[in-house]
Amino acid sequence: MRTYIAFLMLVVSYVVWAADQPMAAPRLQRTQDLTVEVDSEALQRQYLALLAIAPKQVEYSARGPVNSIQGATGLTLPTSVRNLTKESEAADTILPLLGDALLARGNESLIVRDNSLIDASTRGLRLSQSIRGIPVIHGVIAIDYDDSSLRVNGLTANFVPDYDLPRSPKLSAQEAEKIVPESLRSVKDLQEVEIEIMEGTYLAYYADPDDPAPPQLVWVVEVALGSMSEQFFVNAISGVVAGRLQLSHSLTRTVYNANEQYLTIPSG
Repeated sequence: MRTYIAFLMLVVSYVVWAADQPMAAPRLQRTQDLTVEVDSEALQRQYLALLAIAPKQVEYSARGPVNSIQGATGLTLPTSVRNLTKESEAADTILPLLGDALLARGNESLIVRDNSLIDASTRGLRLSQSIRGIPVIHGVIAIDYDDSSLRVNGLTANFVPDYDLPRSPKLSAQEAEKIVPESLRSVKDLQEVEIEIMEGTYLAYYADPDDPAPPQLVWVVEVALGSMSEQFFVNAISGVVAGRLQLSHSLTRTVYNANEQYLTIPSG
């Protein structure tokens, strides 16, 4: 439930963000202007695909993929979109139509989080992304489409193409879990706060929508920090804490004590 609520909040924030952005017509991007290396042929395909869709307004991520398409387009989703339910795999339905605009490479997967009516005539398809089975933090696509014609009326996305992303961590999950309390102990106000590490540390790709930096392979470490629960994203190559996300309360499993030792707490 926490993950789904966070996903919905993220989609809403993207929609608000898109509404505040200056809009422009499709343009051919240049490799040298992007923070991620993208070949010029892919950028040419993206440009031609957007011209064919004929959106009124489009915005791009600093990494290259489209961030926002606003207004009615010439793009119609296949009728199979009506059969997409929560947890359905949707890459085969969506990426043949939008893959060039998103600079997809073919290893990306999309999972349906919602596909329901927004109003009497419009449906909202909300998707989360993974790459070769590794989830993408903040990797989402939100598509609004006409319930009758299936015509796409807008898209907002934070999509991460698989451009030579690292696949194997240099740090173990246990090493990443130790880095979090060590980094927090340097904060004066947190030195006396009990830091509890949750079960379930996992690998993910981290791409902050507010930061143009290239995506990172990270360990997602969930902690209870005083009265709060947060996720910390530890770079799985360098060990640097790349970011954090506040969550709600949840049960804990591993507690780091003042002597920097840790022990397992049984559930319940």
